[in-house]
Amino acid sequence: VYFGPRFNQLDVAVNKYFDTGIGRLRLAFDVYNALNSNSIQGVTTTYTNSALNRWLRPTLFMDARLARVTASFAF
Repeated sequence: VYFGPRFNQLDVAVNKYFDTGIGRLRLAFDVYNALNSNSIQGVTTTYTNSALNRWLRPTLFMDARLARVTASFAF
């Protein structure tokens, strides 16, 4: 069985709470895959004798960098 190299992903989250007169406001900023790694997560594991052999061809990559801003209010 062939195993590819390990892959690492760094996720970052920053939260800030604000007390208001009637409740509490939370602002959040999240970044997923902050280093923008493009590691291979899946490959074709079947081998054929045809000219279009696709053995070990990448089929799935790590998702691209994604940022999200959220706000919530609790009263």
